[in-house]
Amino acid sequence: MRVDTRLERQGLTNSQIFFIECWLSLTSKSNIDSDRVTFNNSLNAVEELLSLYKLGTKYRAPQKRLIIAEELISIFKSDTCLDNPTFKNIPNHLIEILSANIPSESEKNQPIEKEKKLIVSLLNQLKTLIEKNYRDIALYKIDELINNENEADFDKLYVATNNLASTLNSLGMPLTECYLLGRNFFLSRNESFIEQIAKFKAKLTLQEEDVRVSLKIISNKLYTFLDSIEGELNFNNCRFHLIDHQKRNSIAVNITVCAISHSAAHSKSLQVLHRSLDIMAVAIGQDKIIIQRSYDADGWGISKTIRDSTDNLISISDRIQSSDFLLYMKTMERVYSEGSDEAIKKVSSAMRFMKKGLEPGASESRFTAFWSALESITEGVSEETLGHDEHVLFATMPCIGLDYPIKQLFALRGVAKELEWGELTLDNNRLDLKTANLVDLYKAIKNEQIKVQIRANLEKYPYAKHRFNKLMHFCNKPYLLGEKVQQHMKKVELQIHRIYRTRNSIVHNAHTPERLELLLVNVEHYLRGTLNAMVYMMENAQTIVTPEEAFSRYKYLTNKIIGEMDPTYLMRSTSTKEKKEKENREKALRSGDEETTDIELVKWLEIHE
Repeated sequence: MRVDTRLERQGLTNSQIFFIECWLSLTSKSNIDSDRVTFNNSLNAVEELLSLYKLGTKYRAPQKRLIIAEELISIFKSDTCLDNPTFKNIPNHLIEILSANIPSESEKNQPIEKEKKLIVSLLNQLKTLIEKNYRDIALYKIDELINNENEADFDKLYVATNNLASTLNSLGMPLTECYLLGRNFFLSRNESFIEQIAKFKAKLTLQEEDVRVSLKIISNKLYTFLDSIEGELNFNNCRFHLIDHQKRNSIAVNITVCAISHSAAHSKSLQVLHRSLDIMAVAIGQDKIIIQRSYDADGWGISKTIRDSTDNLISISDRIQSSDFLLYMKTMERVYSEGSDEAIKKVSSAMRFMKKGLEPGASESRFTAFWSALESITEGVSEETLGHDEHVLFATMPCIGLDYPIKQLFALRGVAKELEWGELTLDNNRLDLKTANLVDLYKAIKNEQIKVQIRANLEKYPYAKHRFNKLMHFCNKPYLLGEKVQQHMKKVELQIHRIYRTRNSIVHNAHTPERLELLLVNVEHYLRGTLNAMVYMMENAQTIVTPEEAFSRYKYLTNKIIGEMDPTYLMRSTSTKEKKEKENREKALRSGDEETTDIELVKWLEIHE
């Protein structure tokens, strides 16, 4: 959770501030995983399903289509912008067709396979409509919600803002540009919010147009090769020509691409240039090629010289703080002194790959390094024979699921530090949220006195107030927190499936997917969360010296913690009788007729600083 103290709040309504804070938080390069803009959206879900239809029956595509269809249905149901008549009710038609899929049926008998031509036709039509109209419809929806000035609409405003930012990213606009537009238009205002947001919307809704991008690269060897041929080199939509310079190493490359902004055009042109340079690598060898950050872009009747300010997204979810470093090193020392050669080799291998992923380099190399680390550290975690992504899911989902309340508590403590809160009153005692350990923090936000003071401290920050209000609501009712953790685990499961498909695409087809930056920061977060969980479990039970044992125990602990908060979590629902029993139990829990506890979660929080 990010709060920006630079925003001039005077003259703004709560809803206007909420939107600005929400936009800047979602698009910031430094954020915790669950507070960053989501990867998936209606457009991306449509494109993924279409791409998997092209694979036919290869690479377990029918199974993957079922997974994507489930996610697509969920996204369509939550995206109220799709209710607009512009989309011709196509999302509902697709929901109706795809909802008829039956998990137990053979894949070839599923509607998603039997109705392939119909589904592809509807998807293609919807894709075109989203690309052309979604931005305008989403911004109109956001305008409505802002003007309503109703805090009860903040959830809807968050969802609409998140979906818009995610869709813009799918359309090619880098997150850095999304953030900078928000910062430039809203943080320092010379005009009213109405005037500023009008200009902001104009930038976001430019129609796709051919943009000519001129890049400059530095390479001695490529310059020599190009100098040896007559005229310019035209290859793969790239026009290479020499720049007259005494060092004889500067080359201009002109590329025309279709894009929705100058920065989006730059991002696309870089992809085209890199593919061209890949072909030339046979001749150029290891000679260094530098692509300068400054470039010229010509589109929409405007010529600009721009410096590329795109930075890597940063995962800030690491639990190994300076106060935990000794705990971490003592745990590793125990593994290395008491563990088997096989365990030491596994841990060393995973850490080596993680280190490679953290080093500067191509995104594809970093991505595959993080995945290799995750795959190697989780191998052999189950008694069953599991596939590559299956054993990652088996070990990682409990770790990231249980990490959800932990990282939210870390975020609350971080905001208290950022805003320099004073001590809060708890009965006759004082509590400093800036330095409180997690268990004290967790217990405190269940107390009505503390909740009132937190809300008061966040009065000027409606977005943070809304997000932490939800956290306090969940934490006050263990059943709701248990449900929230399960929902988070489901999102993680779907994202790991997506990450594995991307890994296969890179490794087996040498294909670089667009928007790799978001998946890269996701897989880094999952790796860090999994390693942190392993370390804390080894600290909690110091006889554990292998990753397999740590993850097995962590899965058991997660089941115990969630099962205490939500007793239906581990209930079977195979037979009609079992389904009915589970439904009745869920009804009693939701109505409050049955209450649950969180004793096991509190015990687990006690070992965290």
